[in-house]
Amino acid sequence: LRKFLADQNVDVDTEVLLDPYKKAAGKFGVNGIPRTFVISPKGRITADITGAIDDYRMVLRKGLAAAIQEYEKDK
Repeated sequence: LRKFLADQNVDVDTEVLLDPYKKAAGKFGVNGIPRTFVISPKGRITADITGAIDDYRMVLRKGLAAAIQEYEKDK
């Protein structure tokens, strides 16, 4: 995963949740692989990326920015 993020030029510090028992997958209705979510501290999905996309970095940055904005607003 770290190599994939590095290959996509994602230079953000992230916490990554791996779901080996598919508990989160069931909760969020994951049906495609790979699937990436950015989840805000309040549990709102701010980015949902399924499969390979052209500009993964941009979509991920927007999701992270929305999650950070939500967090900052609620401080």
